[in-house]
Amino acid sequence: MRGGNNTDWLYKFNRNGQQLVSFSTKNSYSLKLTADLSGDYQCMSNHQVSNLTKYSNKVTLSVSEQKPTATLSTDRTAVGAAGAMRLTCSVEGSGGWKYEWFRRAPDSSEAQIRADVPNKSSVTLQPSWPQIFTGETVTIRCEIQGGGDTEWEYEWRTTSSNTPPAHSEYRISSASVSYIGTYWCKGRRDLYSSTDWSSVILTVSSNKPRPTVRANKRTMPAGDNVTLTCAVENSAGWKYYWYRGTAPSSEAQIIRDGDDKDINISQGGKYHCRGGRGNPVYFTEDSDAVGIEKYVSNKAVVTLQPNWPLIFSGETITVRCGIEGGGNTEWEYEWSKPSSDTQTHEYNIVSASVSNSGNYRCMGKHKGDSYKVTEWSDLVTLRVSPVRPIANLTADNTVVPVGGSVTLSCSVNPSSSGWKYFWYRGTKTSKPLTSQEAAYLSGQSVSVSQEGLYWCRGGRGDPVYYTEYSDSVSVQTIMANWTVVTPEPNWPWIYTGETITLRCEIQGGDTEWEYEWETTSSEKPPHQNEYRISSASYSHSGDYWCKGRLKRAPHNSTRWSFSFRLKVSYSKSFSHFAVRACKQCFVL
Repeated sequence: MRGGNNTDWLYKFNRNGQQLVSFSTKNSYSLKLTADLSGDYQCMSNHQVSNLTKYSNKVTLSVSEQKPTATLSTDRTAVGAAGAMRLTCSVEGSGGWKYEWFRRAPDSSEAQIRADVPNKSSVTLQPSWPQIFTGETVTIRCEIQGGGDTEWEYEWRTTSSNTPPAHSEYRISSASVSYIGTYWCKGRRDLYSSTDWSSVILTVSSNKPRPTVRANKRTMPAGDNVTLTCAVENSAGWKYYWYRGTAPSSEAQIIRDGDDKDINISQGGKYHCRGGRGNPVYFTEDSDAVGIEKYVSNKAVVTLQPNWPLIFSGETITVRCGIEGGGNTEWEYEWSKPSSDTQTHEYNIVSASVSNSGNYRCMGKHKGDSYKVTEWSDLVTLRVSPVRPIANLTADNTVVPVGGSVTLSCSVNPSSSGWKYFWYRGTKTSKPLTSQEAAYLSGQSVSVSQEGLYWCRGGRGDPVYYTEYSDSVSVQTIMANWTVVTPEPNWPWIYTGETITLRCEIQGGDTEWEYEWETTSSEKPPHQNEYRISSASYSHSGDYWCKGRLKRAPHNSTRWSFSFRLKVSYSKSFSHFAVRACKQCFVL
């Protein structure tokens, strides 16, 4: 109170206009607050001497039923190993507080403060391959430098659909695409002390890898070797497993495994590889196989049987592959001629055609090891003519002299070799002549003494291939009968207009003969034994010959007669005479 000592006054307290404490000398009053004591408080004083009364201002007091709560705030949530941070404690809606500070278990709400430790965490993949494949085993490891595993708790985060356990290692026994993602980890020593986060990215391929095999050459000369390379693309850590088979259909056997992807081989075979890595071992697919052929010293030789320089369409021929130093049963054969897919040592052409022409060569593959092969043989050329050959027949004479013979010769066009000759008499369909009917049948020429039509053709091979038939040659024989031309009348000369008969007389009678005349005159006698000139003219002048042919054998004839010269004169006073001369004494 102003205006006197405090002892001069009496004090009184009101709440909401109602007396709370009556007048007394005490100017303070303590209340234990409850919610019902909220209100407007005022005090009044009365001077004991002058009886003066004064009133104070009103103070509104609000009493909450709930106990106030302290709020803790900070300017950051983490502090480095050598750093610091500011903490602020406040009580909202009131003042006048003093503050007590606690660590770990304060009465106020806890503001979690994490202190980073100097240890470093790192996430590694084991094995640390850049590409993991479906089915592989991989371990994601969280390692903390400067602290053993027993001092730490581990915390993981990941973008994959799988959650690692709270351990230092996350073992994935069979990887799949669901494990693809980024993996973070950190170590925590206590609730508020931890390392920084570190991370690693895991990629998983859904395609199982397939290696490829490359060879620096596919054929291996005797005494040489070949380098094979097994490659697995876009990955690492592989060991290489090599396999070899001795036939396309045989099961391959492992021959080598190791870290080296290159191997040198000295044997032919079917080779493939695969890669393997990890524990347990994860294998790639098998590579495609590569066939390596090794040449042996045996030599392949092609022969033609029969070995004729020219083959004709329709002939039978065998192309044979022989291997020096090896029987036919030990080898399978390959032919380079198109359309000749046989694997035997003989290629039989039953009816040759132009399409069979070409260069033939062969090689052998050993039956016990199909990659042990001979080199290709030298080329042998087969020529097939589209034309069937024709036989040509010639004779040194067409008339057989009495007691003699005619030589016939047969040849084949176009020329070739290996022919035997077949001779025919009469018609083409006749049986071939025998050695009793002709001499020297085994050769290209024969001697015949019988009249008739003769043919020939060539034949060779087994079965026999025949040429076309030759044209025929007619052979005639000379009979021993004598022939003479006689005139009737037998005057030394005749004149134009006279009558004369020329008669062909043959020893042995007239009934079995046919007659043939030759003359230098312009008139032609008939084929009869007599030529009657009823009125001679100059055109009848000339030489006359005749001969006879047996009716039953037209190729048998007599010799030509001596000639009879007939001269017809225009003047009866002009003398003439007939002169006989030999036109053809012998026909050979």
